Amino acid sequence: DISCLFQVQSTNPPPTNVFELQLTKSASVAETAVGNQVTFLLSLANSGAWPVPKAVVQDLLPANLEFLAATENGLPAMFDPVTGHWTVESLIPGETRTLVLDTFVLLPGWLTNSAVLISPTNIGSLDDASSTILASMMNRIGDLQGGE
Repeated sequence: DISCLFQVQSTNPPPTNVFELQLTKSASVAETAVGNQVTFLLSLANSGAWPVPKAVVQDLLPANLEFLAATENGLPAMFDPVTGHWTVESLIPGETRTLVLDTFVLLPGWLTNSAVLISPTNIGSLDDASSTILASMMNRIGDLQGGE
């Protein structure tokens, strides 16, 4: 029996696991009424040079919205309406994923709906030294019923 042990050293060290991610959020309307549906779009883009193996975005819906559905590319998304966690697996450089959140308006008043990137925590961004990305939407919900 002959056994050999090889140690391989790379001239290119692995990345320091600093990711460049962009989180954006938009709503289907700026104003609506109780009884209407509002759709939110959350987009997570990898603008860096390294693939992100897994990212988690939290988007807890306010009490005046009821969760209806979450899709990504027309398929059911990895979204938990209880925790508000959207799990994005394997985001390669240059790739953007978009979550479509369909909600139903329950109560009148202003609503602020925010999304925060909670994982990975090692984000390298010139605009964001705290490693937290926040995208917020503020919409006015009127007192009218059914979109009148």
